[in-house]
Amino acid sequence: MLEHDELSWRCELTRFLAGACRVAVLGVGNPIRGDDGAGTYVAFLLRSFFRRRPSRRGTKPPSSWLSIPAGAVPENYLSLVTRFRPTHVIVVDAFHQGAAPGTVSIIPTSSIEGLSLSSHRLPLGLIRDYLLLSGVPHQVYVGIEPHCVDLGATMTRPVIRSSGKVARAIARLARCPDQARSSRI
Repeated sequence: MLEHDELSWRCELTRFLAGACRVAVLGVGNPIRGDDGAGTYVAFLLRSFFRRRPSRRGTKPPSSWLSIPAGAVPENYLSLVTRFRPTHVIVVDAFHQGAAPGTVSIIPTSSIEGLSLSSHRLPLGLIRDYLLLSGVPHQVYVGIEPHCVDLGATMTRPVIRSSGKVARAIARLARCPDQARSSRI
């Protein structure tokens, strides 16, 4: 059974993707800083999921999905995102919100003004604005609460588990969006 918080972010993500035609996932964060690499890890997991054969329940994800592990320099990948011409962008990053490690939340785009959630230098508000100016009005920011972001640390178990949950939820929506919307994610 899903906890209330987990159900909440999954439902928000499902609603966000309703009607999406082309989706880019930008995984942000520095993997050599432990839990800070959560977003990058999600993007790598998605690439792995997308390369697998079709499941019995769904179809292979369409070519209308792109997963980019941007690491600590998401600004270097923004032109790749805009050339893909997505209708929707999902940005996944570590996000200090004072919750338990591994807690996943959807961060409202209105609250990321000047906010740098991770070790990257470009504030997510500038990424949001760049994408808006490039014609990508539909954006969602998924935050995963880190525990340890020390240089040389490894990712902690709660963050690894949550990153996997986020990646699987996105992959299910990519593989079979109608089924994912009508059933438990």
